[in-house]
Amino acid sequence: MNSNFSFSSFSEKSLSFIKSLFQSFSYLFFPPSCIVCGEIAEHSLCAVCKSKIDFIQSLPHCKRCSLILHENVECPDCANFELNFSRLVSLFSYSDYGEFVLRKIKFEGKLFVLEAFTYEIQEVVSSIDFDIIVPVPSYISRFVKRGYNPALSMASLFSKISSKPVVFALEKIKNTPSQLDIPKEERLSNPRGAFSVVRNVEGKKILLVDDVATTCSTLSECSKVLREKGADDVIAFALGRTPLLR
Repeated sequence: MNSNFSFSSFSEKSLSFIKSLFQSFSYLFFPPSCIVCGEIAEHSLCAVCKSKIDFIQSLPHCKRCSLILHENVECPDCANFELNFSRLVSLFSYSDYGEFVLRKIKFEGKLFVLEAFTYEIQEVVSSIDFDIIVPVPSYISRFVKRGYNPALSMASLFSKISSKPVVFALEKIKNTPSQLDIPKEERLSNPRGAFSVVRNVEGKKILLVDDVATTCSTLSECSKVLREKGADDVIAFALGRTPLLR
């Protein structure tokens, strides 16, 4: 018997082959279509519709919190709010096409669309230094009701690209309303006291991941409690960032 034979590796390869075969047949009979225009598209977002999204890196924006700005305007969020992360990196504006796509991901569970942003996420990974990836958690009842957490799916994609581990260091201990569902003036205080740290993060450089940043108060509150428990640094990431006049 071949001493190099591994049943576990054989099983993994077999399952991977079966999965690839199943996907090939699925794409043959049910090819993925763009969630915006309906045309056949890999990862369910075609190149034309993706090109209509306002990507932040191509626009004037705050280098610390990714807020899209008018030329030569001071960032009001950084000037007026205490932000507890080192910086926030975000891919696109939560408006127009970007808002449509993110709502499909966030509220309809179309998590497979995240793969359409693999290249952009690779660019983010190459530009920052971090040890672990921490997703912003959902309150347990909301997670059970939905059956998914977009932040966790994004964290998993980051882990796949960077080979850094996902650590469930945060727990949401207060059921707060969604930041998108309340007036802007209430968003600042909404996340206060809503999160606790449940894993050792001392000395770690953390990439904190969420789906959308509005006032940045959720990311800031999470960063605060992580720093209080000894995190060396917290860099935040949000797929979408609300624009200045939101």
